[in-house]
Amino acid sequence: MNHWILVIEFINLVKIYTMKYLFVFLLAGLTFNSFGQNIYNVHDTYHEYKEPSEGTTLYYFKKDSSLFTGVIFNCRKNGLLSLTGQVIDGRAEGVHRSWFNNGQISMETNYKEGKENGLNRVWYENGQLEYEGNYKDDRLISEQCWDEDGKEIECY
Repeated sequence: MNHWILVIEFINLVKIYTMKYLFVFLLAGLTFNSFGQNIYNVHDTYHEYKEPSEGTTLYYFKKDSSLFTGVIFNCRKNGLLSLTGQVIDGRAEGVHRSWFNNGQISMETNYKEGKENGLNRVWYENGQLEYEGNYKDDRLISEQCWDEDGKEIECY
């Protein structure tokens, strides 16, 4: 797992509510950039979404439309993370996570070369697991769903 993602998730887990602390962690992280990837706010990139049958969604730099490589993140006004993920040569790679406004994790999606691959999970805002799906090359292999009280339900 990329060390930048761990740094960013640490920031979220301790629920640092001010941008001052986020700036300190990002500045420290950029100091060690010689052995890591660049870290960018998601607003520095754009992506062209494609359905799995149409090919892989690609991420680009806004400044020059070149394929993006690095770690993307976005923070809310209160300083909490809203999303993190790694992109290599324009394709999502590894674990991408997003969070609710209250800091509770909302989604975790695994990618390999831009395709959903592995266990993907979605949570309700109360922390209860809502969905768990296992994917291989963007194809759903198996899935389970729960209601907000934790009772297993049919997936739709």
